[in-house]
Amino acid sequence: MTTTSDPALLAAEYLDLRDRIAELKTRQDQLAAQLRNLGAGRHTAGNLTVTLTPAKRFNPDQARTILAANPDLLAACSDTVISATKAKAVLPPAIYEACSVEAGDLRLAVR
Repeated sequence: MTTTSDPALLAAEYLDLRDRIAELKTRQDQLAAQLRNLGAGRHTAGNLTVTLTPAKRFNPDQARTILAANPDLLAACSDTVISATKAKAVLPPAIYEACSVEAGDLRLAVR
């Protein structure tokens, strides 16, 4: 661990950690794939239990089809929102920028 405020050393350590994290993430993904081969259910793994369940996400198109017979429920589940993607495509850059606010930490890029 670097205990300095020298930007060159901090950046070098940052890149080293980024690379090591990427290697660890790759290995984690490989292990997850192997464990998923066990199939859905609960599996004993030594003193651990591996549980695999289907991943589900709410699908607005499916909900629209299912709720078509009940307009009140459909309306209760619906909302109109401003889309950042659409706004970026149609607004002049200055207006899009004016509609943007700072959020979170500063973005960091080390190359």
